[in-house]
Amino acid sequence: CARTEKIYTGYNREGRLARILALKKKLILEFGGGCSRCGYNEFTSALTFHHVHPSEKEYNPGYIIERGNLERVLAEINKCSLLCLNCHIAFESGRWTGEFIKRDGLGYALK
Repeated sequence: CARTEKIYTGYNREGRLARILALKKKLILEFGGGCSRCGYNEFTSALTFHHVHPSEKEYNPGYIIERGNLERVLAEINKCSLLCLNCHIAFESGRWTGEFIKRDGLGYALK
């Protein structure tokens, strides 16, 4: 439809996705570059930000990373530890436990 085409004119999906990925990569590096538990670092999309204290969670980090509000992103990420998908799922299901300690920089690390 011609009207729909006009609405989306100028929308740069690839540019937006590149900015999101660049920000996530930068944040991952701030957390040491890989999973806090196993060190996995191959695929950026397989690394997640785990809220150490779920009751303090205001936003899903992926949601605010997509919106690009750096101040909100840093505030929320500071409540997290970096885990790969496997370790995150295993932790949430109780397959392993660990003590998280506040890092000098951003977020938490495993003790």
